[in-house]
Amino acid sequence: MYGHIIDVNKNPILMDVQRQVSELVKEAETKAATRSEARGEARGKIQMLELLMETKFGPAPRWAKERIQKARVAQVERWTKKILVADTLEGVIGKR
Repeated sequence: MYGHIIDVNKNPILMDVQRQVSELVKEAETKAATRSEARGEARGKIQMLELLMETKFGPAPRWAKERIQKARVAQVERWTKKILVADTLEGVIGKR
């Protein structure tokens, strides 16, 4: 009828489980923070490319914005470098 109270700190098996769970939680938090940081960095690079394109070529058409939003970070970085020498928007991100 009466429940038992188990002190986790006095039970080696439960202490090990608690330690493992704590390590997994920390690892998950670290991975989540890293992913969040990477997404923020990617958004910043996209915004910079869009700003540079608008400054050089005027407002970008919808197809160009969509292409940029779908691009991988490495591609956005290549396009950002191309903007320095390209004469047209298509010269940066390709034709429609």
